Amino acid sequence: MEIPRELAVERAQSLLARSPHVAFAEPNFIYRAALRANDSLYDQLWGLENRDAVAADRGGADIDATVAWDATTGHDDVTVAVIDTGVAYDHPELDGNLWVNEAEAAGTPGRDDDGNGYVDDVHGWDWVDDDPDPLDEQGHGTHVAGTIGAEGNNRSGTTGVSWDVSIMPLRVLDASGSGSTSDVAAALAYAARAGAQVANASLSGSGRSQTLESAIGAARNLLFVVAAGNESTNNDLVPAYPCNYPQSSVVCVAATGRDDRLASFSNYSSTVVDLAAPGSRVLSTIPAIDDAFVERFPDLSRWTSNGTLRWSLTSDAAGNFVTDSVGGPYDPSAVTELALTSSLPLASAARCSLAYAIRLDTETDDDRLRVQVSDGSSWATVSSWSGSTSNRWVQGLDKIPFEGEVDVRFRFRLEPDGDATIGDGASIDDVSVSCVSARYDGTEYAFFSGTSMAAPHVAGAAALLVAAGAEADPQDLGRLLLSGAEPIAELAGRTVSGARLDVGRSVALVTGSSGAPSPGIRPSSVPPPGAGGFGGAPSPQASPESTDATPEPTPSPTSSEDPEVRVQRRVSLKLVRHLVARGRVTLPEDRDYRCRDRVIVQLVRAGEVVAETSTASDGRYRVRLSDRRGSYRSRLREVRFEDGTSCAFARSERRRHFD
Repeated sequence: MEIPRELAVERAQSLLARSPHVAFAEPNFIYRAALRANDSLYDQLWGLENRDAVAADRGGADIDATVAWDATTGHDDVTVAVIDTGVAYDHPELDGNLWVNEAEAAGTPGRDDDGNGYVDDVHGWDWVDDDPDPLDEQGHGTHVAGTIGAEGNNRSGTTGVSWDVSIMPLRVLDASGSGSTSDVAAALAYAARAGAQVANASLSGSGRSQTLESAIGAARNLLFVVAAGNESTNNDLVPAYPCNYPQSSVVCVAATGRDDRLASFSNYSSTVVDLAAPGSRVLSTIPAIDDAFVERFPDLSRWTSNGTLRWSLTSDAAGNFVTDSVGGPYDPSAVTELALTSSLPLASAARCSLAYAIRLDTETDDDRLRVQVSDGSSWATVSSWSGSTSNRWVQGLDKIPFEGEVDVRFRFRLEPDGDATIGDGASIDDVSVSCVSARYDGTEYAFFSGTSMAAPHVAGAAALLVAAGAEADPQDLGRLLLSGAEPIAELAGRTVSGARLDVGRSVALVTGSSGAPSPGIRPSSVPPPGAGGFGGAPSPQASPESTDATPEPTPSPTSSEDPEVRVQRRVSLKLVRHLVARGRVTLPEDRDYRCRDRVIVQLVRAGEVVAETSTASDGRYRVRLSDRRGSYRSRLREVRFEDGTSCAFARSERRRHFD
């Protein structure tokens, strides 16, 4: 039986099925191997692809990332804000996916070029130190960022859910992992104004804040992915925020383990925790941390003390520590101190923190233990302790308050007020100074567990959905995430959906059964005020603090006499121990340019090209340059597009000091 070639598949199937010579008729489906990343640690990323025999009937306990990657591996037009402890933006797995504020990158240093109230915020903002350097000093935010968008398929380290994405670092938590509600709200507002489609906040607290709740409502075109909390409690009975905020743009995530069950530490809820995602022993990126000083007090050879009762070494079942008053109360009339004898050289003091364990029993408010740091000229108090720790050891962590290359000393100084109300005084143990380093040796990865690790799987999945062509609308993205999620019997009644994230199924809802991605990245749209959500009560009407994202205008054609090609460019060049360049070239369609054929990237210092490389380009490019000449101030950017006959330049220059 001959079937016309132009006949539709469904019609041909129907005609063939009627023939007595045909047993059955069906389309000749095309199968493809699921795309796997070639990253060296990929086999340990069980949340992306789990090869265990667990849950084999539903494809394993993973999020089916390989299925989603057949359709899209991401797009750098999609921006995910990481509201956390900051990001180690110079990590080799993250530096190529770093968000760039184009107005500030091409603007004048020291000036608020985009008028958003933040000066020189080229790569986000740090509310802890109130500066434009959101560097992670703790590790949590970098781990989160790596799960969302570590560069994929580069034969190195790990990969994120989205291989290609723009990570916006917003630091609101300090090196101890704590921060204020007002800073979180400010970061959320910043992300919305800057055009991020998704924000991840892997943090949780017990206090409900009108400030943050209002900020969520105002960020109308931003999906806010948050952690459920790690107390093993029901959020319906013991609320945890921001998970329990009612806005429909909030997606709250519980954690599952490698056995595809709710993790033992994870919070849960049938009304506010929307879905679960892998969160137990998740491998991801961390900062490079150097231990500049470690003291476990085997003796006091590196310390000096003074006072009526000198600081002395003692011990308990856990080992040695030092106290100002062995076996008795402290002298209420004498100031005593324990000081480091020799100074400690730090190459970049602003990246360093002093950590210690402390046990205290003093008169509240009147008697104080001051932690002080000196650069050789004067002592600066970085912490002041008073009262009692109830015979418990607590952790202290203070940032070194100096810049650049400094020799520092530090001391612990007990200052009584002179009356007779006294206790056991102060004890100190486990003193260390750690510095965030710019030197990476390939070991900067770690396993973390928590709902903090589950949330970025969902944030990365949302980024893939937008890259696949989904509307960047928080309600639509939330529905896609929950509609594609894999039902898990144990999660019924413990999450709103009773399901675990399945990004492969969610992306298929966008692309169709063929798995082909929809063309382009579409702008987000504002949901109607009061629209019902997917994970809570309807959201209140919000003021339009942020505007819809709109496509950038196509550059107008340039005349043939114009020596410079007008390009729409996104250029990210960062130099720490290497230079990373990434960009896009968009040219007027009515002219025959060959500029996309080759991109030359140059590093220029003092008017001389000190490094240069080139790469083939179809409109996008990513290259690396190396320059190991140490610290210097340079004219940072010059990107040259060459069309084969004449050169056209697109420049963006900025002066900056690099360590």
